[in-house]
Amino acid sequence: MRVLCTVTGSPSHTRSLVPIIRALAEAGHEVLVAMPEDFVQLFAAEKVTAVGALYGMRQQLTKMVSDPERPLHPPANPGDMSMVMRAMSGPLAADSFQRVLPVAEEFRPDVVLRDDAEYGAVLLAEKLGIPHLCLPGGFVNAGLPELAEQTLREHAPHGLDLGRDFLYRYGRIDYVPTEFSYTAAAAPIASAYRQPVLVRPGERLPGWLADAPADRPLVLAAIGTALPMTTELDKSKMALPPSLAGVDPSERLRVAVEALSTLDCTAIVATGGVPIPDAPIAPNVHLVQQVPQPLVLECADLFLTHGGYNGIREALRSGVPMVVQPAFGDQPSNADRTVELGLGLRIHDGGVEEVREACSRVLGEPGFTARSRQAKRAVLALPDLDQAVRDIEAVAKLSSVR
Repeated sequence: MRVLCTVTGSPSHTRSLVPIIRALAEAGHEVLVAMPEDFVQLFAAEKVTAVGALYGMRQQLTKMVSDPERPLHPPANPGDMSMVMRAMSGPLAADSFQRVLPVAEEFRPDVVLRDDAEYGAVLLAEKLGIPHLCLPGGFVNAGLPELAEQTLREHAPHGLDLGRDFLYRYGRIDYVPTEFSYTAAAAPIASAYRQPVLVRPGERLPGWLADAPADRPLVLAAIGTALPMTTELDKSKMALPPSLAGVDPSERLRVAVEALSTLDCTAIVATGGVPIPDAPIAPNVHLVQQVPQPLVLECADLFLTHGGYNGIREALRSGVPMVVQPAFGDQPSNADRTVELGLGLRIHDGGVEEVREACSRVLGEPGFTARSRQAKRAVLALPDLDQAVRDIEAVAKLSSVR
């Protein structure tokens, strides 16, 4: 079986793809991944073919803000995905289709797996008449499938009749059981599989962590991979979309450091390379640029997060309660769902005292940890990725329904 995968956005988007391509390659299937050029190094140790054929986040944002036919208007709120959805499933999808089509025609895939933010793969698979499956990500969580389908129709290649309800025509994949789903109700129920602890070659815990006091809770704070990119883009004087331009990663990190410095805990704050303004840093807070997040979460007691879906899934997999300070896109919805599920709290205003109180409450109330451990058991009860491979094999045998 030949499997074509596509992934775009920020590097964190690869985290839903890597486990499943490893399982496919281990089963003897041929896997080709189309991605932005700067992602290729992330796949160097994987037994797949990596092709830098797609736009990265910088190029995507450049195209989004410079398209004269579809200017970006401020969304009603940071969680309003309609503006970004129109861009990703419109001109960016059409561009991705054109970029990947020659690769696909040469590779001749039997099935397509796509990062859920990469809509060009939908057009490609429908054009080739082969099945396509969606991997877990924020765009599914945010919903708006009807808007995505409408926009894809408007940008489909000439003569391609997409029909109705084509976005999830062959289903979708997730790593979270239905009872703990973060997905908007508009999306169909996913085939869920057990997510492994994703470790890349050479990753390990910081050596000092083994000697940290065992009687103090361990807190991991991180802002993901997309927010640090906004700092780089801001330095380049690019006019960012309003939902991105209103977020200051440096200030978020400063608040996290200051709040965690007042708690009786051991804290790791992953900065992603974003500079932090002068702030009092207590000895219990350790600043790092990067950290093997899944490994740290395996032994953490609390995750202070921006609410990206990759980190949320890793927290569920490790049974770690969360305090979520969302920024944009699906993150506000993910934060609300975390509260609904009893897995943690949401930050609203984002001041030091609010963050400190939320972290203190989640650490101090055992109900959050108990509920998170229940979620971990549900994740561990899912079928493993060998079953996912068998299911993808079955989907690949399907002919086009058109």
